Amino acid sequence: MKSRFPDDLHVSLADFRSCGWREIMDSRQVATESPHPEFHKASQQAEKEGRLAHAKVLELLGAACSMSLNPRSPETPFGPAWIDGGIRLSIEDFTKDDLHLFSQIVDEVDDPWLKARLADLVWFKTKKDGARFAALAIDAYRRLPLKADTWHGGGEECWTRALHLAWMFKKGDGGRFRELEGRILSAFEAAGIEEKFYIIDLAELLRDFELGKARRAQITRKLTEFGDRVRDAGDQRSAQLYFHEAQAWFHAGKQTQEEIEMRARIAESLAAEAQRCMSAGQEHALLAVNKFLGAIEAYRGISAEFRKKYHVEERIDELRRGLSTAGQQTVQSLELVQLPPVDLTELVQAATIAVSGKPFQEALRAFASFPCRDRTDLCRVDIQAQAPWFTMASETCFSPDGRVVASTPGGSLGRPESEQEDLVSSEMLFQYGIFVSLVVEGMIRPAMEVIREEHVLQEEDFVELARRSPNVPKGRELILGKAFLSGFQQDFITAIHLMVPQVEHMVRISLKKAGAITTTLNAGVETENGLGTLLKPPLADTLLGRDLAFELRALFTDPRGPALRHNVAHGLLEPAGCFSHQAIYA
Repeated sequence: MKSRFPDDLHVSLADFRSCGWREIMDSRQVATESPHPEFHKASQQAEKEGRLAHAKVLELLGAACSMSLNPRSPETPFGPAWIDGGIRLSIEDFTKDDLHLFSQIVDEVDDPWLKARLADLVWFKTKKDGARFAALAIDAYRRLPLKADTWHGGGEECWTRALHLAWMFKKGDGGRFRELEGRILSAFEAAGIEEKFYIIDLAELLRDFELGKARRAQITRKLTEFGDRVRDAGDQRSAQLYFHEAQAWFHAGKQTQEEIEMRARIAESLAAEAQRCMSAGQEHALLAVNKFLGAIEAYRGISAEFRKKYHVEERIDELRRGLSTAGQQTVQSLELVQLPPVDLTELVQAATIAVSGKPFQEALRAFASFPCRDRTDLCRVDIQAQAPWFTMASETCFSPDGRVVASTPGGSLGRPESEQEDLVSSEMLFQYGIFVSLVVEGMIRPAMEVIREEHVLQEEDFVELARRSPNVPKGRELILGKAFLSGFQQDFITAIHLMVPQVEHMVRISLKKAGAITTTLNAGVETENGLGTLLKPPLADTLLGRDLAFELRALFTDPRGPALRHNVAHGLLEPAGCFSHQAIYA
């Protein structure tokens, strides 16, 4: 391992015996927690005192203990860690000499946590002595306490790792796998209702390894009874956790009717939470929205044969009415966030100079050259680099009438890549919205005012402009000419309703020219795809360019933006929306 000590400083088993490791292990408060901070501190103290061999041994022990245990990833069970001085340490950094020392140390260590860690490392990296070190690790792991107060302090990871190792060697493990099953079952049966997360985790662990099948009835009964009890006590969230785990057990046992019963209880529990949020006031409406959505989703998962029994259609209708009310209250409760003022003087001056005192066609060419959004890929990289916490955020987008139009759940730094991309693209859309507002107020509006003042605007001029454009399909010049004229006359209601369908047609024609298929064939009937489908990456990004494709999605199809295509096509765009910065920019 890379070390701050000289390369020729070799350490031995004797150095380990006299380094003071036992005192460090005995001083811990929780038997299942890693002692790596104490080892690192002791290493630094030994170095100050000139005991370099002891310092190096303690540094190695600290490094071995610092790596995170990821028991549900058998290929990479030991995650990297950051140690003193900002050094990133991974299991690959341990040398053969380091691992040889660990193999010597294992037999002398009596602390179960340290013994398990060292034996596990040696086995995983070297597969030395067959399964002997794996067996030592399993035996050490199962000596650790199995109880609620240590479960979330490292106990869960240790016991899960023990099961993984025992499962790999269960044909010749001397009964260890079944002994672990018995211990976990006994712990589950002994746990009380106040230990809810511990109980649910144990049940999930058994289910993941397909253990406890003979006691499936007792396990599901306890989960269901505890769920009912905490629900009746008003703890709906805990009830849902119990019901979810019971549902998973019923699903594994192919007990469809019982599984559906749990789904219905989850739905009703979520509905009760939603109603409680609504009763608590408008400031809780957003939470109510999420609960209503969860309840509706749960009911939708009930198969057709059980829908009548649980009155699914009626309940979904009731919940959707509640969702609508909660959404409206959420929008009403939102507060406007004022961004710092921006001085647009230089932009306005540049825009007006660019179009003033020029012939009409030349002024329009200058107008059309105003900046559009580019460098989309660099923007994405900047967001990911500067704000990794985006991957932990949740997002809910509402339409003006209170409908949820887009949602990304909260998560962790390790959340799925698709959800991470959703959150990054949301921030890109936010930044793009600011960019559009600056361009409209600083360049487009001032330039349009100059052009109106200096020229007599006639429809035939704009029609001719459209005719000369290589991007305008033949036969659409008149429509686009009328749209352009309406925009310059500030009749944005007419302009946007004329422009949006033509943008979709232009995209379709461009993709067809590039060889893309823009239709869907179903049962012998071929229909044209809508703009949202046409602009889906990666095809649109490749054929239209990533920057243009991003702008088109941001303005016309992404529900987190103005979604001009959807709102125009369905009559949802209100007059104020026609005069928005995004509509004018489009």
